Amino acid sequence: MRVLIANYEFPPVGGGASKVSYELAKKLVGKGHDVVVLTSQFGNLARFEERDGIIIHRVWSWRKGIHDSGLRGAFTYLMSALPAMRRILKTEPIDVVHYFFGLPTGLLSLYSHGIAEIPYIVSLRGSDVPLYDRDSSKLMLLHRATKSLSHRIWRSASRVFAVSDGLRQLAEESFPDVSVEVIHNGVDIIDPRLLSVRAHDVSSLRLVCVSRLIPRKGIADLLQALAGLTNVECELTVAGEGPIDTELKGLAAKLGISDRVEFVGYKSPEELNQCYVDADAFVLPTRSDAFANVILEAMAAALPVIATDVGGVAEAVVDGETGILVEPKQPDQLASAIQVLANDRSLAKRYGRAGQERVLRHFTWTSISDRYIEAYSDACETVAERAFDAT
Repeated sequence: MRVLIANYEFPPVGGGASKVSYELAKKLVGKGHDVVVLTSQFGNLARFEERDGIIIHRVWSWRKGIHDSGLRGAFTYLMSALPAMRRILKTEPIDVVHYFFGLPTGLLSLYSHGIAEIPYIVSLRGSDVPLYDRDSSKLMLLHRATKSLSHRIWRSASRVFAVSDGLRQLAEESFPDVSVEVIHNGVDIIDPRLLSVRAHDVSSLRLVCVSRLIPRKGIADLLQALAGLTNVECELTVAGEGPIDTELKGLAAKLGISDRVEFVGYKSPEELNQCYVDADAFVLPTRSDAFANVILEAMAAALPVIATDVGGVAEAVVDGETGILVEPKQPDQLASAIQVLANDRSLAKRYGRAGQERVLRHFTWTSISDRYIEAYSDACETVAERAFDAT
């Protein structure tokens, strides 16, 4: 098949959905399929390139940053992507389109399906689902204004997928007449040779948090938790960037923990692997998340996970088996969980090994790409059957 993947974020631009798009595209190419990607241009990235056998078209968008699109970036991508999609579909024999995000990206289906009559599937990622982030008045207002459009995009898709069962439930609550299935994210197991050099005999518990620095990710809660751990030796590395970077650094200084917290900014995938290797435990205090891929990355690196029980997090982390789940916005609970792992390093190692085994059983890219290929085939066969019936 020849698949067009449309996502306004693609590595090195973007977060979890960006990584998923790339890993899926690589697996598709490896299995003999042709893949074209339509995504956003940023900085000095080439407007057109071929990488790992993937043909990548990048169009202009007015993003805030490499990991921060904002509404402005998302919708300027749409303005640029529409004419680019028209050119691609006129010159490339595309069989099926895969839209990451019902909004804004899925709006392009009004052309690809409505005019060009090409079947498509939609992957819902979180912010594109009504009721996902009730704390964001701007997002809630946007969903109210675009509800009929979202409904049309979902209903016209051959298949609609959510990244977690929690997100699926939210999606079906919004549109009960649309069937939504679940395909989780995947991850690669980190090179065992890197893990073999991990030192566990240091006195201080080394925590790592990989996240965009935005309020929804709850990093402020983690800093407050760390400040309350006066009788525990621990240090925190925060990898990622975002609009509240300066605010979080100021909070760390105000709490008197700047000497125990290091903000290291954006890290490449290879550098992130080293961050995982250098850590003893992973923490993500997010206040809402569909299914955080960084949790799978940490588990793949045999790290125990402390995370908030929101969205699809519990579908990855098994409380008391691969890590510890706490309630969101509860620094005291975060602090208690950190103390448990600091006091019992053997438990931390056991959680880490169990997490890695869980990833191997349930979250490999091979099994996930197979499910998407099956969805693409179904979409193409349905179109062929309709065409045959029409004759």
